[in-house]
Parts: sequence; C-alpha cells; structure tokens
Amino acid sequence: NCALDQEGYPTCWGQKLYGQTTPPEKTPLSSLDAGYWHACGIRAKDSGLECWGLPVSGNTPSGKFKAVSAGIEHNCAIRADGTATCWGKAEGGRTAAPDGQFLAISAGGGHSCGLRDDQSVICWGNNEKGQSNSPPL
Repeated sequence: NCALDQEGYPTCWGQKLYGQTTPPEKTPLSSLDAGYWHACGIRAKDSGLECWGLPVSGNTPSGKFKAVSAGIEHNCAIRADGTATCWGKAEGGRTAAPDGQFLAISAGGGHSCGLRDDQSVICWGNNEKGQSNSPPL
C-alpha cells in the first residue's frame, strides 16, 4: 500500500521483498498507484513518471502524464495530451494501448481498461476469461 502525505511525499508499507515500500526520497508526487511488486507515481515538479520496486520490463516512458496505473507485470499511463501508453510484459497484448483520448486508465493482471473521452470503456490484453470484453451498455 502507498499513500501521499499533505505535501505529496509518498509513504508505502507492506511486504518489502522487492523494494516496493521504498519510494524515492524528496520527490513529491501529484498521484500514485501501487501495483503487485512495484508502485508508480507522477512527479509534482514536472509531471514525469517515477516507479520503484521490482522493475517492470521495458522502459518507463518519458514526457508529461496526468494518470498512471500499476498492474502486476505492466503499467499504463495517460499522457498530458490524453493518449494512453503501456509498458512492461507485453504478453497477450496487455501493453497494446489503443489509440484515442482517455480520461482514466486501470492496469490489471494481464489486461487493462480505459475510459475514453466519449465516456465509452475499452479493454485490451489477456481475454482468457472475458476480462477484455467491452462491458455491456
């Protein structure tokens, strides 16, 4: 688990096996999300991404972001321009974020879902149990 204090500094607790409870010091964040073995946040200073714990394969993207979600072996984020990007273990298409503008995003175990700017929901990645099917209206 992780939380931000009133000044935006992260505090994390729980299992310490992979460093997921050791956030960067002296780095205030505007938001954060704890995944399975890691956590990611958006730096308050420059809107860039900061991740800690067990490294997720692939490079953390650079640029400015307005949302981030940490999954198990992949992460997704919404760039400042509203487009989505995902990185990490690509198996099953979990890092294949679709085109379009997003308001919210959530990385799961082997799939992700996003809320588009037209209020529709789209999911991608592993669909072994129907988890990537678009929800009924």
